[in-house]
Amino acid sequence: MTRDILTGMGAAFSHAAYARIAALFTARTGILCPLSRIDGVESGIKRAQHAAQIPDAWDYLDRLARSTELLDGLIRELATGETYFFRDSDQLQSLRTAVLPELVGRLGRAHRLRIWSAGCSTGEEAYSLAMLLDQEGLLAHCDMLATDINPVALAQARTGSYREWSMREVDESMRARYFQQAGDRVCIADRIRAAVRFELHNLLSAS
Repeated sequence: MTRDILTGMGAAFSHAAYARIAALFTARTGILCPLSRIDGVESGIKRAQHAAQIPDAWDYLDRLARSTELLDGLIRELATGETYFFRDSDQLQSLRTAVLPELVGRLGRAHRLRIWSAGCSTGEEAYSLAMLLDQEGLLAHCDMLATDINPVALAQARTGSYREWSMREVDESMRARYFQQAGDRVCIADRIRAAVRFELHNLLSAS
């Protein structure tokens, strides 16, 4: 698998070890490092290496392969996702008009639904789902799990506190119903925040 990941990548990095590190990262996390992002990936690797205080790139690679802590540090640098509330509106609309009605029609409104937001990053997607379910009168009958491989992103998600940049697709009625201003941050309503459970999880793991 590592050989396949490395195909065409080695020459794109300034150091051969960085290609190996990127391949190891992809093999362990499932997150791809496309050629279009090589500069950003290399910068992230260097930041993680510097934070680990391991000057030699080959030494860093060797220790990275054996250390969960070092891998977590690399994940924090490379597994960053751009997200915002109500992103992918077409998918959310399909959920509202097709998926949920079909489930409710087949199982009944009293049936407890289990919702999983995989790769939730800083939580905007998971909270968007919770708000949609609340609008449909289903949130009280749902168990919502949101997972990500990045512990820093999950810590941010649990706070339910966001910058205005995450709010760019939120209209005024939704903002008034589900958010409150707190200085230069915007916070999720407590009942929505409490409805989502965030956990650390690697989608490549067996469980």
